[in-house]
Amino acid sequence: MKEIGAYFITLVITSAILRYLLAYPNVHNKFLLDSVAILFCYFVSRPVIVRLPGLKKFRHNETDIIVSLLALIIIIYKFDEKSATILLTSAVAGSAGFIAYKRFKHPQESRQRNNIVRIYNGSKHTLSPVRTDDKKKLNKSNFSLNSKHEAPLTREDSMLKPTSQIDRLKEQALEKTKESEDFIEEYNNILSRALSVKNKIDWHTLYNTKPFNKKFIFNEQVPVAITPHEPMDLETYMKNAGLTDKRFIENLIPYFRVKRISAEEAVKVAYNEEMKKYEKYKNQILSENTKSLEEYNSRRASAQAQYENEKSVFLQKQKEHNDSINSFRNEFENGIPEAIEKYLSLVLYKPVFPYDNNKDLEIAFEPISGAAILSYWLPDIDNIPKINGYKFVQVRKTIEPIYIKQKELDTFYESVIFQIALVNIHKVFDSVYTNFVKSVVFNGWVKGIDKSTGNEFTSCIISCQVSKEVFQSFNLSRICPRECIRSLKGLTAGPLAAMAPVKPIMEINREDSRFVESKEVLAGINSIDNLATMDWEDFEHLVRELFSKIFSKDGAEVKVTQASRDGGVDAIAFDPDPIRGGKFVIQAKRYNNVVSVSAVRDLYGTMINEGAVKGILVTTSYYGNDAREFSKDKPITLIDGSNLVHMFQEYGYDVKIELQKKG
Repeated sequence: MKEIGAYFITLVITSAILRYLLAYPNVHNKFLLDSVAILFCYFVSRPVIVRLPGLKKFRHNETDIIVSLLALIIIIYKFDEKSATILLTSAVAGSAGFIAYKRFKHPQESRQRNNIVRIYNGSKHTLSPVRTDDKKKLNKSNFSLNSKHEAPLTREDSMLKPTSQIDRLKEQALEKTKESEDFIEEYNNILSRALSVKNKIDWHTLYNTKPFNKKFIFNEQVPVAITPHEPMDLETYMKNAGLTDKRFIENLIPYFRVKRISAEEAVKVAYNEEMKKYEKYKNQILSENTKSLEEYNSRRASAQAQYENEKSVFLQKQKEHNDSINSFRNEFENGIPEAIEKYLSLVLYKPVFPYDNNKDLEIAFEPISGAAILSYWLPDIDNIPKINGYKFVQVRKTIEPIYIKQKELDTFYESVIFQIALVNIHKVFDSVYTNFVKSVVFNGWVKGIDKSTGNEFTSCIISCQVSKEVFQSFNLSRICPRECIRSLKGLTAGPLAAMAPVKPIMEINREDSRFVESKEVLAGINSIDNLATMDWEDFEHLVRELFSKIFSKDGAEVKVTQASRDGGVDAIAFDPDPIRGGKFVIQAKRYNNVVSVSAVRDLYGTMINEGAVKGILVTTSYYGNDAREFSKDKPITLIDGSNLVHMFQEYGYDVKIELQKKG
């Protein structure tokens, strides 16, 4: 019944005020007063009635009906108090009946209105229904949660705020955990994601086929020619000079006839002078028209020439670019090393893992062995995700990260590195559609800081080599990256997280020329001997002296056991160290072509016969893929021409290798 009482009180107060106003003696325009009263009732009673507890959910049209009814009662009240009283009683009764009907028809909605509470959610308050039991529990809670973003709250708000903000922090922890898991998942799927990418370069995308879209625009208007006015004819000129038609008297009297003739002659002379001036004026106008048109045509022609020149430059650059792509494609398909390196750079510079920015990737291609050597800068363990989730700490009311355990982090890091190695090898073989690239050597480098000394270091932590035939037999979608690298005899020194260095299977050395291909390059190098062409006996002593210096640091001794005129030399090194020492077999091949697998097999047989712990095969040339595959799981070190030059230079021998072509 609170609603009915509020109605009654509001109507009585409003009626009393308006009755007093209507009886005011100084107001003569009663109609105007009635209008003011109606407006007053509308603007004052409406917000009061709408805010009544029972009418909070009334629609605006319902409120308008009530206000209109009040205004009608006021107008009737002026003329007939009895009728107005009856109408007021009917209105109150009708309102009470309407409210009772609403409660009877929708009892659940009425009960919920009494259980509406204000919830603080971030920066705004919302109204939410709660059960009576929950409301009692909330009333009993007395804890608080400090926040610098708190808003002024009511008593009910302050009871609900801690729970809502804690829930919000928990939701944030779940969201951040999902983001961390997704980020780690991207690293775990480096290989699988790369398998769905097409790595072969579409040559058509490299061509510049963009048309020259700029249109010729000349904003100047064609100059309008000035037309000179038409000259006056002689007859009109004479009339203007006062010479009218001949009079009759001029034919009768000679004096008047002579006088007219004289006047006509004078007018004709004057007319001729005017015509000369007109011709001069006309010629000047025509000259100015011609000059203006010529200047316009000149400016237009200049603008047209500039446009055509700009278009010509664009088309010329486009042609040069497309010609360079044709040349690049030709060289690549014909096995030119520089073109193959450029092609691979276009393929491999694309990111492999999230936030990869490997701009220091080095690529080299050795045409004789068909090996593509990749020196790739890997992320160190500090640059991969270490957080796999977030948790809400109830005591401190904060969100804290959950870090991956160290052992799991080491395993995760190894998986990432092995995937990066396999992805890069896959991209080479998948993109190169010619048969010139027969194998890939992947060297993974890292830069870090030695925590014991604080000094920076650069280490190759993984090196592996695989032939195209072997790699294409793998089903990369089903492999374990770690086991795959192991099957390829990849070189690692313990856990990759330790970043222990290994010696690359093949290295890129661009500072010193390994092989001289032209006289111009040879002229710029201060070298004393070409190892590929020097006398075989000199080569024998040079190699023996080199390895004597290498092994003498550890007290070892090198002896030449036999020599042959085929350019090879055999030597035995004895290292007295009881742990890492023993007998080493050294063979050097002064070749100008690829060393086949048979030479490696011969060395392995010599090792078995001599009981050697290790074999070293040195050549001035290259090793084939089969030779490297054979030596993978055996204690054999293969030193090719590039490494041999580097070893000589370390001991002060400035040498070069220039392979001699057949024929």
